[in-house]
Amino acid sequence: YNEADNLPAITAIPRTKVGVCNLVKWAASHGKRVRAAGYRHTWGSLYAADGDVLISLLPLDVVEDLPAQEPGIDPADQLQGIEVTGTITDNGAEKALCRIGAATTNEQFRRWCLNAKGGALQWTVPLNVIMVEITWGGSNAPVCHGAGLRNQTLSDLVAEIEFVNPKGELQVVKDPVLLKAASGAFGLMGVVTGI
Repeated sequence: YNEADNLPAITAIPRTKVGVCNLVKWAASHGKRVRAAGYRHTWGSLYAADGDVLISLLPLDVVEDLPAQEPGIDPADQLQGIEVTGTITDNGAEKALCRIGAATTNEQFRRWCLNAKGGALQWTVPLNVIMVEITWGGSNAPVCHGAGLRNQTLSDLVAEIEFVNPKGELQVVKDPVLLKAASGAFGLMGVVTGI
């Protein structure tokens, strides 16, 4: 059990990419660092420093109240959601390319996989962490893995990552060589908005 005490200058809960850009610009203009919080769990000391800006990807009642009341995907929140953006054929198997918002939880993804209007029992991921109270941004950033030594990590599955860089600009990396560093950057490149 690992608990962290943290007193940020502000805690913000943006719901748009522009909102994240504006928060990062504000923090830079005030000499403050920004740290995005995932949901419920961390494998290390990935916490914000006191006096910095903390971005919570989920509403505070979701992340603070126990037991958790797992909300559905909020269609008005640009940082949540799952969208199939295309398909590819890999070794004879059809695979979907999806954009998953960084604030999307594993429980929301699980429900999407089972829903006829979502993944319709057709799409899932080949590996994942076992927790449902974790965001995709929070599990991807620290290069989380599925079970087994021969499996890839979640970051190895990333075809594109979207983030707000330290200048407050939205940036996308999809070059396979650059993705080796960008897809699991521990939040050091900026605030991830979509994977």
